[in-house]
Amino acid sequence: MKKLFFSLTLLFVICILSLVIVIISEIYLRSIGLGDPIIYEENIAYGYAPLPNQESIRLRKSRVKINSSGLRSDQDWTKENVKKILFLGDSVTYGGSYIDNPRLFSEQVCKHLLDYDVCGNAGVNSYGVLNMVLRSRYDYRISDADIVVFVVINGDFTRGITSSNVAHYFLNNPKTYFPAVEEALSYIGYKYDINKFIAKSGSKPSDEKLYNNSVIGAIEFAIITLNDEIERLNKKGKKVYVFYSPYLNEISSKKQNTATSMIKKEVTNLIDMTEYFKNKKNLFYDNVHYENSGHDLVAQIISETIER
Repeated sequence: MKKLFFSLTLLFVICILSLVIVIISEIYLRSIGLGDPIIYEENIAYGYAPLPNQESIRLRKSRVKINSSGLRSDQDWTKENVKKILFLGDSVTYGGSYIDNPRLFSEQVCKHLLDYDVCGNAGVNSYGVLNMVLRSRYDYRISDADIVVFVVINGDFTRGITSSNVAHYFLNNPKTYFPAVEEALSYIGYKYDINKFIAKSGSKPSDEKLYNNSVIGAIEFAIITLNDEIERLNKKGKKVYVFYSPYLNEISSKKQNTATSMIKKEVTNLIDMTEYFKNKKNLFYDNVHYENSGHDLVAQIISETIER
């Protein structure tokens, strides 16, 4: 009986301590901006996009607002008889949850260019070139832009069509009483997927030459697809720009890899921003995403290019 009582007491103490740890974790994680994630919706054509009409305070107290057209913007895209600029890209364009909406380069461009009233950010985390092109072509909500701006990085050309299953984004609201902990666990589960250490571990190409040819093929296909979309948009009377955003480790490298060379050479009218970032590592948040100062610089580059 004593052993049973001791075991039950120990179990009770463990449960209480576990609950306390979860509560403390929840309080801390909410304080840094987790617990109210942006919700995404699946789409059969372009994979996924943010659900319309959302607003959340996230990391570094940054406000993330998604308008009624599924764009990250403080402005209403549905306004009529106004000039509009649409931005398409990946997480670099989206800005991350640590950048406040007004500091996004997409929002700043409309402040620089007074002739344009509405700027809409259709950048989405983990998008590849094919996602961007399909969103441009089949999202009827954003088809009335006067100017379309693609902002791309090297990795966008080998991602294929990214689906909502690839990353840790929420397709519904957190279901527990501890949404911040749930969000953190979702990210950890995605990043440290057990399959990476069991069924997916040690995966290497059996034929390296075939693998390298496939990479080149994927890049070529993405370039052709992007150029076709640029041509289609031009025929509709829209101005189109493509800006290449470098990785942090690219700005200090003297050599370009094959993929980067192909992209810069073959994408129609591409504007390479690499030189603007030289000796300015403080513009980056990590190896690819911008700090606030990086968004300021890119807004200036894009605005000056459009004004020419």
